[in-house]
Amino acid sequence: MERQGSISTQDSLRKQRQDLTVRRARLIEAVEIGGGDVLSITQRLREVDREITRLNEAIAVHRP
Repeated sequence: MERQGSISTQDSLRKQRQDLTVRRARLIEAVEIGGGDVLSITQRLREVDREITRLNEAIAVHRP
């Protein structure tokens, strides 16, 4: 059972990472087209990158 829970957790971490990767691409696109407040967008981009890094580390820990 523990292994099943671990797999589920790892899958959810990967899903979160994928969602953030898509969000990061959209933020980059917003910066490239100059939409909105570029400083706010780049700050959010940094936050998303940090979260992706955290998820990558968590996924590495959960590898069987």
